[in-house]
Amino acid sequence: MDIKTSSTSMRLDIGMSKTTGRTIAVLGAGPGLGGAVARRFGAEGYSVALMARRPEQLRQMAEELRAQGITASAFPVDLTDLDAMRAALAGAEQQLGPIDVLYLGATSDAPHTPPSQVEAADVARAAILNTWAPIEAVRAVLPGMRERGRGTILMANAASAIAAPPAMSGAVAPALAATRNWLQSLHDEVAADGVYVGALFVAAMIEGSAAWEQVRRMPGAESFPRVRAEDLADRLWDMASARDVFEAVLPAPRA
Repeated sequence: MDIKTSSTSMRLDIGMSKTTGRTIAVLGAGPGLGGAVARRFGAEGYSVALMARRPEQLRQMAEELRAQGITASAFPVDLTDLDAMRAALAGAEQQLGPIDVLYLGATSDAPHTPPSQVEAADVARAAILNTWAPIEAVRAVLPGMRERGRGTILMANAASAIAAPPAMSGAVAPALAATRNWLQSLHDEVAADGVYVGALFVAAMIEGSAAWEQVRRMPGAESFPRVRAEDLADRLWDMASARDVFEAVLPAPRA
C-alpha cells in the first residue's frame, strides 16, 4: 500500500473468469498487499499498472510480474503530489488502455498517538495521502468507467477507519474514517452506472508488508494478529466479482 511521478498506464476490469484486455491500477504497490493484489488480478488476465514512490522496488515488482506472464508497467509517483498522481494515471491509460479497476492501497507510516494529543495540522497532513489522493484518483478514472458502463474501485486499509483503540488512533484514523464515509456514499451513487465500490479493512498485521518488517522484532510481536496478503487479495477479488457488499473486515470480528 505507499508513494514522484513518471508516465505509464494499465487497465483492468473484473469478472468471474479469466479476463484479457483490461487494466488495474495499483496505487500503493509494495511488498505486502499491493503486490499480492497485482499478482491476483494479473493471474486473472489483467494488465497491471504499479504506482508507488520507490522506483527500483517498483521496477523489480514489474519484472517479477512479467516473468509470470503478466503485462505490467511501473509508474513511480508520490501519491501526495496530486498533480503527479493524475499525470501517472493518464500515462497508464495512454500506455495500457482504460483503467477498469482502481485499487487504493497507499498506507501511511505516521505514528500512533492518543486521540487527546492529535493536532488538526497532523490530520491535515495525513489526509493528503489517505483522503485527498483517493478522491482525486477516483475523479481521474470515474468518468471513463461511467462512460463504458463498468468499473471497479477498491480500497484496502486499516480497520482503524471503523474503530480505533486509543493506542491505534493518531492522525491517520480520522482521515481514513472520512474516506470510508465518502466511499460508502460513492458506492451508493455509482452502482446504477455499473461501477462497483468496495472497501476491505484489515484488523491485523499483514505478513510481508513494510509495516510488519518494522515491528516483527519488537517485544511481544508474536502475539499480534496476523493475516496473509494473499488471503486479503483473494477477498478483494471475491468482492469485486460478487459486487454485493460495500465493505468487509479481515480477520472477521468475533461474535
